[in-house]
Parts: sequence; structure tokens; C-alpha cells
Amino acid sequence: MLLNEGQLVNLTLVGPTSGWTHDDFPDQIIKAVQANPLLFDSVQFIGYVEDVQSRLVASDVHIAPSIVEEAFGLVVIEAKSASIASIVYPSGGLVELVTDGVDGIVCTEKSPDALAVAIRSFLSEPRRVREFGDNAKSSLERIGCTDSAFRDAWAAVISHTPERRRI
Repeated sequence: MLLNEGQLVNLTLVGPTSGWTHDDFPDQIIKAVQANPLLFDSVQFIGYVEDVQSRLVASDVHIAPSIVEEAFGLVVIEAKSASIASIVYPSGGLVELVTDGVDGIVCTEKSPDALAVAIRSFLSEPRRVREFGDNAKSSLERIGCTDSAFRDAWAAVISHTPERRRI
């Protein structure tokens, strides 16, 4: 859609593209990209990565169009930590992590058209990318996902763990 409109966009897909149980969705995406010269030059599959932060820092926007009801979107937290705004589908916990129009965009529905609208909004106003990214980083404290909150939570768990006894 966006490429057909002449928009200059590049998409990097991070994560495994094989081994999905009972789901051929990744294969469908790969075949569609390979069959379309326009997509072939604009979409890159890099697979699993260890250093997620470096991939995020090299990005303008994080997109998580999850069609399943995610309980919690760790990838959104990782993007926020890198000061990157997220575009998400209205799916489970993702909606609770992104404040629409403040630190990212929540699509109106789970569809390619809604995703294109969200991406277009950042393309038409690039300053929002940085503004929303800064807001994303700041929002970590609001949702209790700072380094110190994480450390304190684990310290509390450990301090309440009964001492191990040897028999």
C-alpha cells in the first residue's frame, strides 16, 4: 500500500520465521515479499537476534501488529527503553502499554489499512517520531518498568524466599 503510493519505507522483520507450530503465517509473508519486486527491495528478514536494543536504536518506529491477544508486550517495553515509539494493533496488553497519540499509536482495528494509516501519520509528521519516542521512554516510570523498579521487585521476591535447607 504505502510503497504503491510512492512512500519511501523500509521494513526490518526481527524474530524467527520458521518453527511456528500450526501456523504458516511467516511462510506466507516471505512468499509474498519474494513474489513482489517492490516489497523485495524494501523488506528485510533478519531472524532471531540476541541484541534487541541495538536493532531498536537503529529504528525510527517499532511496529507490533499482533493479531493474537498478547498478555503483555515485552517488545513494547523494549522499544520504550530505547526511546522508540510503537504502533500496535488493539490487542490485549499492547493497548495498556501504548497511550495513543502520546507515546505511540494504537491502530483503530487489526487490519493492513489501519496499520498503513498509523505509519502514514508518522511519515507525514516526522517530528512526532522523536516526540513520541521521548514520551515512550518517560512512560516506563508510569507503568513501573524502570531498572530500579525491576531490581526492587526481584529484591522483594528474594527477601521473602525461605532459606534453603540441606538434609
